[in-house]
Amino acid sequence: MSIGKVQEKIRSLNDIRNNPKEYLDKCDEIIRLLIDSNEIYTLVSKDSSEEFIESGRGDIRYGIHENIPTMWLFSEEKIAKEYADYYNLKLKGEYLIKKIPFEELSLESYRAMFSGIGKIIVDEGREYLACSLYDLVNQCLIKNGQDPILERKEYLVMNILNSIKYGNAKLWVVPKVGTTVNDIIFNNFAPAIEGGSVRFFINKNESSTYSKKLGHTNGISIDLDMSSFNIIIESLLKSEAKGVKFIINRIESDITIEKLNSLLSKMN
Repeated sequence: MSIGKVQEKIRSLNDIRNNPKEYLDKCDEIIRLLIDSNEIYTLVSKDSSEEFIESGRGDIRYGIHENIPTMWLFSEEKIAKEYADYYNLKLKGEYLIKKIPFEELSLESYRAMFSGIGKIIVDEGREYLACSLYDLVNQCLIKNGQDPILERKEYLVMNILNSIKYGNAKLWVVPKVGTTVNDIIFNNFAPAIEGGSVRFFINKNESSTYSKKLGHTNGISIDLDMSSFNIIIESLLKSEAKGVKFIINRIESDITIEKLNSLLSKMN
């Protein structure tokens, strides 16, 4: 890959920011260009041993960017070193960066996706690209001859699952009409199914509004942690429900129950 090719492509994003589809397609093109090269660099955790740092085997360093757990990648060693210089990412004179082979990147990004990491930044400090980690995971899978694990419309689902498991977020669900107080107390309730789907909400008020629409005069909705959410999804595999809708700020994201159950099993 010629020096600066990724930088050139990232710079071209400025011309198409008002065209979402073209912009996202260009992001995929940039990621493919990066992973097809032999020049991919990332940050190394300062907790890695000196031996591992010197030999390029240190653990990848993740961090927080705009409140999102993030992985950093660089298309050139000098850009990675500039970043490390700026943030003083060195240990006894050694830069806390390493060249990462595609095979390792493919495996580690996949693991990171199920460990709460949601974003990648390419070439921060120069013209840079910030996008979903799932874009990287999908492009790695495609390069390996496999199908993408997520469609873009399902990224919201993965973000929600990570925020519940690794953050303080909760989901809210409306029980079916006829559910008793004892059913709820003993966690022996079934969720309402409408149009073949069960709806889960991030916002309690939205969930209560939906509850009243279904006939619950008190607007009852039940909050779920990751454990209780898993139990409900397992029960839905044997129900008439075909899919799940996640609603956040009245935006819906659909996923089949089978695919959602598969994602949850990978997260456990």
